[in-house]
Amino acid sequence: MSLRAKVLTTLTVIILVLSTVDCPLPRDRETEYPPSNFIGGFSAPRKLALAGDELFVLDSTNGIYKLDLTKIDLSSDSSINSGYLIYNSDESGDAQDFDIENGLLYSILYRSDYYIMIYDLSNDTKNIFAIPDGLPAFNIDVAGDYIFFTGNMNMSLGVIKTDGTAGYAFDQTNDFFYSKETLNPKDLFATGGSGVKYIYVSAKGESDSGIDLYSFSDATPDKIDPSPDCKRYPFTFSYFNQYLHCSTLNRVDVYDITTDNAAPKFVKEIAVGENIGIYKTLQYNDKIAALYGYEITSINAVAGEYGIVPYRSGVKIIANPYATPVIEKNIAIKGWATDAVIYGNKLISANQSKTNLTISNLD
Repeated sequence: MSLRAKVLTTLTVIILVLSTVDCPLPRDRETEYPPSNFIGGFSAPRKLALAGDELFVLDSTNGIYKLDLTKIDLSSDSSINSGYLIYNSDESGDAQDFDIENGLLYSILYRSDYYIMIYDLSNDTKNIFAIPDGLPAFNIDVAGDYIFFTGNMNMSLGVIKTDGTAGYAFDQTNDFFYSKETLNPKDLFATGGSGVKYIYVSAKGESDSGIDLYSFSDATPDKIDPSPDCKRYPFTFSYFNQYLHCSTLNRVDVYDITTDNAAPKFVKEIAVGENIGIYKTLQYNDKIAALYGYEITSINAVAGEYGIVPYRSGVKIIANPYATPVIEKNIAIKGWATDAVIYGNKLISANQSKTNLTISNLD
């Protein structure tokens, strides 16, 4: 037998042997999930917020839950029975978003029309009124006694001036203002004292993708050009450490808005990873925690075709974020985490695919 024939025969035997053996994927190709606990019984938890030791959960088809975390053992599994609904979707429709300011919970509701709910957390009283003219609303943020919300091109940014109580009587003529300057608005962040308010709006459109900035002083909100030009589209805004954190694809962009709200100063681009969507940035002691919710994979790089893997979630702990950032730790979360809060050394994430809240240890 020739040398060439011997080589071919040997390769054939090797291939036949390998075909009969169950070869698992190498461990480095598998996602390793650290131990975690759960609070179960939700339908699709989507938004979380903390007010002291109380956790508020927007559950897509049920309503808004309140849980007292001092009465829950976060080191073991539990259920929604440890909390209760402060708002039931059967009342005025599904909750779209909410914000907490000065002991009041403000929420957008939808059932054929869009509504605003103001809920007093101290005495469980609430007030619900319709947004005029059937205008849409999806994301909400509150600054002082002013409610700001984004919709679509028919109402990019809406403003309602209230008296800061749950008993506020809506006055459409004197208390409602809106603008149509942003084609496809998403998240927003409002800031300012008793005078001019400034509102940052994430805009995702063919011609205006990035951050739109508005000023408002009891009239139609005015769109102004921010400096520097903020053309990167953020999924969400987070404000802490006197910085505005814009969570976006692969990174967190940091702006200083304390000196001049009308002229944000670019501070830092914090690289978090490759091909991952950063949903939210959280403060964790002197570090930051970047929650990611999906991965982008290449299907055909030559043709520019890409796919999204939604169930690739986790949080990256970043030390020394504003000087020389270092990714200290990556904690994978099984399922699809779309929002999170930090309570002590625990990350509590809203896990839509698992219909629960996932509790991860950060230490």
